[in-house]
Amino acid sequence: MYTATINLFKMENYYGILEVKQNASSDEIKRSFRNLAKKYHPDKNRENPTWAENKIKLVITAYNTLIDATLRKHYDLRLKCVKDVVVEKKAADNKADDIFTQVNMVLRDLSNNKGKEAIKNFEEMKKGVKNFKLQKFLSGRDLLDCIFLLAEEYERSGNYKVSLQFYKDIYEKEKKTNNGSNQSFFFEESRNKIKKIYCKKLVKSASTQEAIEYYQNVLKLGLNNNESAYIYKKISECFFDLGDYQSSFAYLSVALEKKPSLKGISRIQTKLNQFIAAKHGVN
Repeated sequence: MYTATINLFKMENYYGILEVKQNASSDEIKRSFRNLAKKYHPDKNRENPTWAENKIKLVITAYNTLIDATLRKHYDLRLKCVKDVVVEKKAADNKADDIFTQVNMVLRDLSNNKGKEAIKNFEEMKKGVKNFKLQKFLSGRDLLDCIFLLAEEYERSGNYKVSLQFYKDIYEKEKKTNNGSNQSFFFEESRNKIKKIYCKKLVKSASTQEAIEYYQNVLKLGLNNNESAYIYKKISECFFDLGDYQSSFAYLSVALEKKPSLKGISRIQTKLNQFIAAKHGVN
């Protein structure tokens, strides 16, 4: 079967037009040309003379190119380049289709409690695809479901920093979409997860300075007075441990403004009052 055009650039395939193979000899090209010239001769195609005329012109152009050694060499180089591009494009398209299938398999596995398998396949995709992003292959609720389920699975496996980034992505997306409305399931759940990871997981292995940064990030989540009072108290405790009593006192003061009945502060409050008294020379 002979193809007369290379679709990507609409380049005429002169070998296909002359119905010969690309390695055809000059004699084979001549013989095929004579047969096609007879086939498309106007006298044999009186019912469709315009079609026959166009065909014979194309056959002559193909013949003149391929029968000349120099013209044929240049033509072959162009044809090879075009074919290479076509092959590369098809390979890229097939790869994209394959990745799309793999992403959907990850979502399916996550939904069917096959989290470890999903994470393994997800990590392999990230390594194998340059600038891999889920939003290139998923959208809408499927995208949110996939990100949230990945975050949960990474959290379960103890990979809290990766999990945290996924939760943050959802939180920011939903914050923009809903203008910060707390009516969104993903908005509320991701915010609660972010608080939990910062306050219950990451601080356990963090330095005091890192813990302060984690708590300060939590304050950006739009907490209520009770929640923010607790976080301000924790920051106050961190500064106290660092010996920065002035900052500790300032954060504790804000905590008490948020919640005057805040519990668990007697020890640090006593120490800070002693610091303030000593600073002002009060016995």
